[in-house]
Amino acid sequence: MPRFTASLVGVISAAIIAGPATVAAQAGMVVQQRTTFSIAKITSGDLQQTISILGADRAKTVTTGKAKVLIVSVDASGTEITRLDQDQVIRLNDKKQTYTIKTLAETRAELAKQQKDAEKSATEARETDDTRYDAVVNEARRTGEKQVINGFATEQVLIKITVFAENTKTNEKTVAYHITADSWFDAGQGEAARLNAAFRVAQMQALGVDPAVAANPYARWLTNVDVETSRIKGYPIRSTIIFEAAAVPGAAEGQKDDQPPTGVAGAIGGMFGKKKSAPAASSPNGGSVLFTATTEVSAISVKAPAASEFEIPAGYVRK
Repeated sequence: MPRFTASLVGVISAAIIAGPATVAAQAGMVVQQRTTFSIAKITSGDLQQTISILGADRAKTVTTGKAKVLIVSVDASGTEITRLDQDQVIRLNDKKQTYTIKTLAETRAELAKQQKDAEKSATEARETDDTRYDAVVNEARRTGEKQVINGFATEQVLIKITVFAENTKTNEKTVAYHITADSWFDAGQGEAARLNAAFRVAQMQALGVDPAVAANPYARWLTNVDVETSRIKGYPIRSTIIFEAAAVPGAAEGQKDDQPPTGVAGAIGGMFGKKKSAPAASSPNGGSVLFTATTEVSAISVKAPAASEFEIPAGYVRK
């Protein structure tokens, strides 16, 4: 799966799961979920994941599914085991029964390079268009709407963020992007939220950066979602994030797909070519949807998985 795509899915997953970081030693959880996403109608994916956590020092993510870049389908399947207690990250190729190992020091160096490259990309974009961006939370509230999703009793939390663009030469300020996060939380799954948050905190402390956002220069805007959801008790069962460019005033119907040449759309265009996408019908604000992703949980268990789940399977050969 392309690195940007993997990072985006990680950002979305991280942004919608929050809670206190304290947790009993060797407690654990297993979550089964499905994530579907589309980036500028150029890249899309449908992934099934089983995420296991044991204590605050080990996690395992088993992914199956495919991602697509234009017409090219990419197998996104694989297993990643993070062992903070053993100072390593293990990646398994389950089809070939092989594995690779990186130390946390090697992973930190890799993430640091990704972050530096991302910051350089963002800086170059700002220098090109003389624009400074600022995200403002317009709305963050429980709507009162309730729904049973896959057997979970959930309540809707809606967050709306506007990203403003200010021309540093003229001081003119306009709306550039809208972010809408529509999440349904099960308040009875507070333990799962705490377990997940405890590992996330330990992982970030060990690596020096959240690996989900290191390669994405625009992930800082999604941290606003993280801040708001940290106030919500429970675990998100279904979450949809829509990132859209602001509608162009006076644009004719059917011409909304003209995306800005810089910022998020520029980064996407630079990676996947200059092809324009058709306007998305699900746009909450009438603009062009740059990406959208939905994660839905089908099962949660707060029973600790076996320690053997976080070991390299017998018969696998190191590459």
